[in-house]
Amino acid sequence: MARWTSFLGSGKDIAATTGSNTTIVSFTGNDLPTAGVVAYHFVLRSNTVNSLNRVRVKADNRQIYDVSAAHFRKWQERFSQNGFALPTGYARFTIPFNLMDIVDDDLADACQFPRGTVPTVELVLGGSAGTATTAATPGIFAGWTQTDQAPQFYPQLVGQALNIGQSQTNATYNLTTQGAIRGLMLDTTSLNRAKIELNGFSYHQLTGANYLNVSTGDMTLASQDLEDGAGSSGGTTLTTQVGLRVPMIAASSGASRIELDTGGSWSASNEITLWTIHNQN
Repeated sequence: MARWTSFLGSGKDIAATTGSNTTIVSFTGNDLPTAGVVAYHFVLRSNTVNSLNRVRVKADNRQIYDVSAAHFRKWQERFSQNGFALPTGYARFTIPFNLMDIVDDDLADACQFPRGTVPTVELVLGGSAGTATTAATPGIFAGWTQTDQAPQFYPQLVGQALNIGQSQTNATYNLTTQGAIRGLMLDTTSLNRAKIELNGFSYHQLTGANYLNVSTGDMTLASQDLEDGAGSSGGTTLTTQVGLRVPMIAASSGASRIELDTGGSWSASNEITLWTIHNQN
């Protein structure tokens, strides 16, 4: 089987933003292919990934991605084969749809963008985004990688607010998502404890980001450093989020949940992002 990459996609302008306002740059089926797509690639002009607030992808009306930039970056660091933590200073990024943590290309590429659907990619840029509207050189360019591997699965990467307030003990969020969970992302600031239970089995029982107030003694990040690569301090680069791997197990209602203890700086708007895998239609 083979992959091939094209950078012949059209560009899009970036409208001006002010203050905390955002602007959305959209690519549609007129700009992007769907057959055998394992990744979309984007290059920004006059901006960097630091201006990216959120990534949304739809297949027809089906939500495929709806993820914050922070969880998007942590997802790539945790599950890419080389522990790649996307720097906010980069002017380029990739949205993968394959199982990027699997070394064998054919196995990884069995997971693709949903076949026979029309794509919509919405890149939400924040107030730091600079205007880029020159007709000859638009603000964002798109490319893609495709495969001739037969599609079997498609991914979803969706974040949802936990609605768990600060200074809570044994606060519970039920996991009732469809498909098989491959991984999940959580914020760690003021996260004192987390327990992830799937179908009655505890896959992760985690200390918070500052275990016993010793930041270098974090058991959660220590368990991941060998896979995530070396950051500036010799360990995981992105330490304000955590990515957790689970063994492709379906979450059934009532038997799957996350239980949290939160500190005084935790926010009810903090999200949990689930990476799930689904059968192609």
